Amino acid sequence: MQAITKPIPKPGSEWPKGFQLLDVPEPKVGSADQVKIKVYASGVCGTDVSIYRASQALAESMAGVPGERVTIGHEFCGELSDWGTQALAHLADLVTQRPFGNERIRRFVGSRSARELAADPKFPDLLRSEFYATAEMHVTCGQCLQCSIGQRHLCQKTKVQGIHMDGSYAEFVLVPAEDVVLFGKGEIPPDVIAFMDAIGNSVHMVQSTDIVGRSLMITGCGVQGLVSVAIAKKLGAGPIICTDALPEGALDKLAIAKQLGADACFNMLSPGAREALRATVVELTGGNGVDVVFELSGNYRAYDDAFSNLRLGGKLTLLGLPGGTYPLNFSQQVIFRGLTIHGVFGRRVFDSWHLMQELFSQGLGETILQHSIITHRLPLSQYDEGFAALQNGKAIKVLLYPHNRET
Repeated sequence: MQAITKPIPKPGSEWPKGFQLLDVPEPKVGSADQVKIKVYASGVCGTDVSIYRASQALAESMAGVPGERVTIGHEFCGELSDWGTQALAHLADLVTQRPFGNERIRRFVGSRSARELAADPKFPDLLRSEFYATAEMHVTCGQCLQCSIGQRHLCQKTKVQGIHMDGSYAEFVLVPAEDVVLFGKGEIPPDVIAFMDAIGNSVHMVQSTDIVGRSLMITGCGVQGLVSVAIAKKLGAGPIICTDALPEGALDKLAIAKQLGADACFNMLSPGAREALRATVVELTGGNGVDVVFELSGNYRAYDDAFSNLRLGGKLTLLGLPGGTYPLNFSQQVIFRGLTIHGVFGRRVFDSWHLMQELFSQGLGETILQHSIITHRLPLSQYDEGFAALQNGKAIKVLLYPHNRET
């Protein structure tokens, strides 16, 4: 099968930029708890762009990974292809845990138990024909303190598929059965499922902060920033103020943020933008400053904007990944102002996924599709075009398709 790969960084050797599209052996289910998924589409994440660029931070993270190379990609949607014996039982559990919008699934399941479903010889056909699948790609140990107290997203031994293990930029991907998430066909557009991993980060931010009726500033309007606007608007946050740094000729992501419900937007590369931002914050908050900042840009200039515009007792929630260090006077900027700073990593497993399912049942998927957040749909072989568009500011979300999209 075809797969987009990257060599593992080696000490003393330069890590090359870019990826390689190679023919590699198609994976086979090798243990009872594995699931094999035929990938329909895979989303390009900012982390993938950093790997493409051969960033030092990702080189350090991937150094020591076994083998010579790894298949990239951790956002995807696909169809169930094969599974081990334990995995089949787990899939049956998933099918009985919630009602699906797909009528054929509801009729097939009826009032049967998971054990009865797994024993039905027609159940595998249902799994292959009536479900889309994705997965939580942060593979955790299940044994450390964090896993045992419901903080699996902070597992001490996390390995990320597509970084430390083979991922989804391929025709097929293997995942642990316990990490699979199922959707009945017809419930959510598969193109949206293909980057629910990224959407889940935004959902995690919302779960970490009370935003109902709160003023909110979002710094960085990539996929996660734009989705955060849509979710915050749906949940009753406001006013919502957005910032980004858009060079001339870049895609106008701030216009999309406005369409999704932002009350004011600022291009921080425009002359006088910071003064205009401050004046608007003063006007919309009665001079107090915003209650909450979601930082998604990974740019330290946005940190300056956050501290300048947060109210006393406000909350700064961080998801973007900046490089290097940031000078911070904790006494003056944090302690005396009573600020709360909270870091968000990944998704709460599986709380964020369950909230996503609820939000999508209320139309979030259609909102995402209507507002052109997916800007590029490309065959796997044209990945360079997608990565170039993201690096040049011409794209928001890029989807790669390893198979013909009609199949």
